[in-house]
Amino acid sequence: MVRPLNIQASLPPLQPLLISICLLFSLLSHSAIADTHALLLQPNMLKNKVTQKQDNLVIVDVRTKKEYLSGHIPDAINLPLIELHRSIDNIKSFVIGPLQFQVLVEEIGIQKSDHLVFYAGEQTLDATRAFWVFEFYGHKVNSVLDGGYYHWLKQNYAIEHQPTELSPSQYAIELQSQRFSSKYNTLLATKSDDTLIIDARPQLEYQGVVTMTQRSGHIPTAVNLAWTELVEEHISRPMDDRYSTFISLDNIKKALEHLPDKKEIILYCNGGKEASVLYFSYRLMNQQVSVYDGSWFEWSADPSLEVEANLAYNDELMDF
Repeated sequence: MVRPLNIQASLPPLQPLLISICLLFSLLSHSAIADTHALLLQPNMLKNKVTQKQDNLVIVDVRTKKEYLSGHIPDAINLPLIELHRSIDNIKSFVIGPLQFQVLVEEIGIQKSDHLVFYAGEQTLDATRAFWVFEFYGHKVNSVLDGGYYHWLKQNYAIEHQPTELSPSQYAIELQSQRFSSKYNTLLATKSDDTLIIDARPQLEYQGVVTMTQRSGHIPTAVNLAWTELVEEHISRPMDDRYSTFISLDNIKKALEHLPDKKEIILYCNGGKEASVLYFSYRLMNQQVSVYDGSWFEWSADPSLEVEANLAYNDELMDF
């Protein structure tokens, strides 16, 4: 004789059961979000999202309008990087102000819930700069297409020539001040043992051997990690289109771990774009850092601020 099941005794109490179910759905949802919102997307990953018509996916081409109209990824909108910059004291690379940003994104139709995927042409740093700007202004879900437009073309994926336009939107900014450093913040950091300043420019600019400004050298106490150390250059034949992809996550981790371990990190370059490659790399490692927006263009233009130079250079890098 088979003993009938005591259903009441075999079932767990209702409250623990509901908690278990909620936790399970939470874990599944978190996993799905982590996969859907990967920071760095390969072309095949983006193609799958386009094919599957992922909800709230907005692809953002940060190249010039002329480049965009010559061919772009299907359904991509155009937001030239220059539109995210403003000029202050003849320095043209400052991020636009909050009101300007809000008006701009509302005009082009970006919504707060959108998953933005930025891509550039030859310069990966144009896409990572846009990524930083949107994170600074509180957009929560952003990605970068590794290798950009020319990496997409390399896979023989389809392109479009007709522009894509979205309906105007309403957008609320949530300023993330911890992602931004001013000249004053950076000056204080030069006197702090708890903050690491990283110069993302090429080694010769950091050392003061060459410069794009009237003064050469680097911000005092800054260490150097050139943005080019974190990407790999490619040439796509037969058109000789150049593009760059990020090195492996393991190698990014090694490069960043080689730097001094400090409580806070400030990144800078000439005008903010090169530093954004390091910023994105730190984000891939799930670390929070800030970008000195004015960077060397602003710092070197202020004669009251000290600079350091190390004129020793590596003969393998340049033959004088």
